[in-house]
Amino acid sequence: MTTDQAADALGRWLGDRIIGARSVQVDGFTMPKSGYSAETLMVDAVVTAADGASTQRFVLRRETPDPPIYPTQAPGLDVEIAIQYRAMHSIATHSSVPIAPL
Repeated sequence: MTTDQAADALGRWLGDRIIGARSVQVDGFTMPKSGYSAETLMVDAVVTAADGASTQRFVLRRETPDPPIYPTQAPGLDVEIAIQYRAMHSIATHSSVPIAPL
């Protein structure tokens, strides 16, 4: 898959998930060299909605095939991204600590 094909696929994937988006054009993405518990992509995109277009930045994370960094917390909770999401969601819901929208 070329970089352009990946950007197009990523734009379609984001467009299906952003409420009110008519189209999403990925302008570029980078992979930071840190964040070893998952693969991280920093994505710049132009999101077009009914009220116009805006440039937005997203952080996407996905599991790696590497062995887990964190121990399994309970049966069925072996997906590290899910554990991290639940922790961030709990902090956002039950505290005043600023967390980026999930």
